[in-house]
Amino acid sequence: MKKLLVLTAVLLLPFVVLGKSLNIVASTTDIADIMKAVAGDRANVECLMKGTQDPHSVEPKPSMVIKVRNADIMAVVGMDLDMWANSVIEASRNSKVSKGGQGYLDMSEDIPKLEVPEGKIDARLGDVHIYGNPHYQLNPENGKIMADEALKKLIEFSPDDEKYFQANHDAFVKKLDEAIIRWKKTMAPLKGVKLAASHSCLLYFFDAFGIKQAGYIESKPGIPPSPAEVMALEKKIQDDRVKAVLVDQFFDMSEPEKLSADTGIKPVVISTCVNGIDGTGDYIKLFDFDVNAVVSAVK
Repeated sequence: MKKLLVLTAVLLLPFVVLGKSLNIVASTTDIADIMKAVAGDRANVECLMKGTQDPHSVEPKPSMVIKVRNADIMAVVGMDLDMWANSVIEASRNSKVSKGGQGYLDMSEDIPKLEVPEGKIDARLGDVHIYGNPHYQLNPENGKIMADEALKKLIEFSPDDEKYFQANHDAFVKKLDEAIIRWKKTMAPLKGVKLAASHSCLLYFFDAFGIKQAGYIESKPGIPPSPAEVMALEKKIQDDRVKAVLVDQFFDMSEPEKLSADTGIKPVVISTCVNGIDGTGDYIKLFDFDVNAVVSAVK
């Protein structure tokens, strides 16, 4: 109730005029970076969260409501990852960027989705997303799809700038394609190697580079592992001679460190978001950092 009162109070503040450029708000740092790459200087792009935060559980703030209230485009991850953004959009009373509005952009629409659940889903399975695993940005091929979505929406809002947006889009995709060739070459010796991970947010990363997952510390998303699950993972690590466990930057290190003490496996912290760790200041630098960290750990 207190949060609701704070957010509602923001509605009494005057609208802020930010100029003639498009105002774009992104729920995550990855989306913000790609939107900036395509929009160039024809838009103001802001992000609602920091790269060091868990995108599942960001705390809505009044400052977010102000940003969204002035937005022409609101770009979200979708697939129920950033549901907290829905309350911010609702509080902003900006119908243009509400779901179904012209300015609402769900980046996941054309993404090839992994781990789409089948059958009955209940709380015993943990934080399972009904539309599939939403961490698609960790496959760089999906970065091109996200850039395509950004391009379409920008042209829709500013058709006079189509050539400018297209040129920015093409330059970003070209740079990303060149980087993907480099990353795959670097990761080639790891194809088929088994690695463990903190949880399933790294599935798309594994899939992109042909790595086999040897288990997750959180076998059920969002639920701490039981002693029996920890023992089962430790046995699998020893049986499969797993060399490392990849840990995303906001994951509690107590379990990975215990796993390391019990098995000798090396915990490797990688970034799952742009600006999640120093040196991951844009989408390409994110993969540069993660690829180098994983290869170094396995070697």
